[in-house]
Amino acid sequence: MSSAPSSVCSTPTPSDTELTTFPSTADPTHPQKRSWVWVYFSDIDEQYIQCQFVDRLGKTCNKCLKKDRTGSTKGMSQHLHLLHCIANPKSISSPLAKHNTMDQYVHNLNPKKMLSPSSLKTTLVYFICDADLPLSITKSPAFRALLELCNPQVTHILVRRASLAAHLTNIYFYHQEFIRNYLLSHEIDVSFTTDSWTSPNITAYLAVTAH
Repeated sequence: MSSAPSSVCSTPTPSDTELTTFPSTADPTHPQKRSWVWVYFSDIDEQYIQCQFVDRLGKTCNKCLKKDRTGSTKGMSQHLHLLHCIANPKSISSPLAKHNTMDQYVHNLNPKKMLSPSSLKTTLVYFICDADLPLSITKSPAFRALLELCNPQVTHILVRRASLAAHLTNIYFYHQEFIRNYLLSHEIDVSFTTDSWTSPNITAYLAVTAH
């Protein structure tokens, strides 16, 4: 067995405790250094490599290993794992990936919203207000056909205009109370502007806008 230069590694003989020999079955064919372990190793000569891992105290490992003639890096990875507790980064899943997987699992456990008269009325109220539509749209056959296309069970749920108007009033008072409590708790300065007008049926209106 050939020995490594004494100027780099001290007397690397088979009896040396700092020398680890790994089985070989073929001649070296100049393998490309694609493995992650080469970050921690450097070539000494054609037969030996040296570990360049630096510990917390700034001490370099400098342990010499004999190259595997097949180009395998298994011995190098074993050295890093057993002596320095270093593993292949690709084999370790990140906590973030596990967290996302758990979030997806919990999300799948959450039951889907069930269609009911209450949930349908609430959704319709927000839709009508957001799109600035009249309540009479609920009487439109085309609108009902659209709802039935999205969910055929809507056919068995009747939403009358009067019922929808009452539900809209309840939602309005809910949001009104929410905004009032929010402003009081945060002590925010609010400015008001007013606007008044009269409808064609001689009904007077006064609008107050908060800024």
